[in-house]
Amino acid sequence: MIRRPWCWLGVLALAACGPRDTILRVTIRDFDGHLAPVPHLPLVILPYNRDSVLAALATHGMAGRPGTHELDSLFAAVRQPFATLLRETDLDRQLRDSLETLRQKAGAEARGSARYKELYLAFATAADSLAALEPRLLDANRAAAVIYKRHGTRLDQLKLAVTRWEDSTFRRYDSAVTALSGKLGRQRREIVTGADGRAAIRLGGGPWWVYARAPDPADPNAAWYWNVPLGGDSIDLGPASAEHRPCYSTRCP
Repeated sequence: MIRRPWCWLGVLALAACGPRDTILRVTIRDFDGHLAPVPHLPLVILPYNRDSVLAALATHGMAGRPGTHELDSLFAAVRQPFATLLRETDLDRQLRDSLETLRQKAGAEARGSARYKELYLAFATAADSLAALEPRLLDANRAAAVIYKRHGTRLDQLKLAVTRWEDSTFRRYDSAVTALSGKLGRQRREIVTGADGRAAIRLGGGPWWVYARAPDPADPNAAWYWNVPLGGDSIDLGPASAEHRPCYSTRCP
């Protein structure tokens, strides 16, 4: 591929560039804090800065977002029990998927063969791990149920209040960005990451931004948020380029 010289003239300038290929890689931290790719994540490519539009609408909206200080306190109270439940639930899913895969592979091998014995041993080991997990998962469910009974009603009330605030404050968002896209002569585009957390897109003109949200695997009340200008041949969408945001509304992914 012939590389075109980059002609970015600043994030607010319209650069007279030809089409370019851009590779986007998305990673977040998993339950153990390790970087992991995010598969099948929608990425929205925008010809404008999404945050700037939201900020402009918020200046003409209602008073500040309601209840966030109380929500922060409630999030802290429920974080550990729900993080434990999420971790154990994810491990349960992984083990069950592994058992099914091993079962299918063993079924395709001749009984008594070395490969069959190897798969059978792996299946037995996974089955033992699943059996050991079941009481932990039950305990995690019980602990989460207790904490939700204590705080869930108030959490839901406050999140609904924030959602209503957003509905009112940003009600003109769609019409505003439609008009802006028409003025710029460029429309939003959507792509989805593959199993390896990567996606590719060819873009012309500019500037462009990529917007995405990914749930935090370890916290049901938080998400990774990107609103990043695109430039060059590749973009890393990871914790360093993201905001780790509390999910104050009911729309948290």
